[in-house]
Amino acid sequence: MATLSVCADSQSWGHSVNASSNNEPSTGPTHNAASASQPAAPTDDAYNDSLRERTIVELDRIPSLGDEYRRALRGLLPGVPFLSNRSSSGKGSAATAPCQEYRVNGVTIDATNLAEYCAACGLRISNDVPLTYPYAVTFPLVMNAMNSPDFPFPAVGTIHIRNVIEQYSPITVTDSFDVAVYTASLRRHRQGLLIDIITEVRRSSAPDDVAWRQRSTMLSKGKAPDAQLPDDNYSRMSVDIPEDPTTIIRVSASDIKNYANVSGDKNPIHVSRLGAKAFGFPATIAHGMWSAASLLSIVEGEIPTRARYTVEFGKPIILPAVLAAYSSRHPQNDSTGLSWDLRYCSAKDSSKINVTAQLSEI
Repeated sequence: MATLSVCADSQSWGHSVNASSNNEPSTGPTHNAASASQPAAPTDDAYNDSLRERTIVELDRIPSLGDEYRRALRGLLPGVPFLSNRSSSGKGSAATAPCQEYRVNGVTIDATNLAEYCAACGLRISNDVPLTYPYAVTFPLVMNAMNSPDFPFPAVGTIHIRNVIEQYSPITVTDSFDVAVYTASLRRHRQGLLIDIITEVRRSSAPDDVAWRQRSTMLSKGKAPDAQLPDDNYSRMSVDIPEDPTTIIRVSASDIKNYANVSGDKNPIHVSRLGAKAFGFPATIAHGMWSAASLLSIVEGEIPTRARYTVEFGKPIILPAVLAAYSSRHPQNDSTGLSWDLRYCSAKDSSKINVTAQLSEI
């Protein structure tokens, strides 16, 4: 699993925009997502309310992740009123996902940060950014959405249980792109509440076409509110994993601190032993999206130009760790292309599964 906590550290991000010194949002007219020319979203229930009208909130730059963590922390301090539609327990009473869409235009890639990210994840450097890199660049905007007044539960303690990335055309190091983040599909889960946070990236030169999209499914544990909500009907993926691992990967606490510095995500559960223990872990743990990125290193050169990468997070990777990485290639069920089943698990005990993933052509 990947758990969100809070961290007061600020970090420069791998992007630059022509921005003013502040980041005050401006609210635009409502927007119907169906009006834009873009690839069709998957038809599963995770997108069942993604076409509803949304209110556009425009920011002049990607927020500081440190600032967003501090905002999340302030919502938990005694004496500070909780955000408007949450009960005293922090659980939401809303029956739908928030209707805001947060946008930042003109984002560019910092080539130095990109090179450092590739090194931290064991990936090759090329003119095309890795499949997972836009997630790192845009994650502060996701946190901004989670800190919005009508988000149904606190960001602190939220668990990132699965992630789907869809790339329709590769983003290059020289691209300028526009980012939009919105939420969808608030629903019940046997352990609490689920919500999807969706990020869409469009080239500034082709603003009607989605080049890259991700969907993060977030779990808030606890009793769900009494509001009428649909139940989650997601079935865990079935993968065909070989008996012997493809390779063995060793990861240390210093490796993950390096990734934290590069990505800007200095969550204490990843960089501080005391911080990790405060959240119930015996030692620091690896970022979920580090594991998603580094797992792709064993299939580099085979990643389709138009790709879907689905990741399910399992047990946390407690550091230091020795991981068995598995990969299996097979024909796609619905096309002539190939797909990959991927997994990280403990090299000592294969029943302790950390990450399971599928990579396929769209």
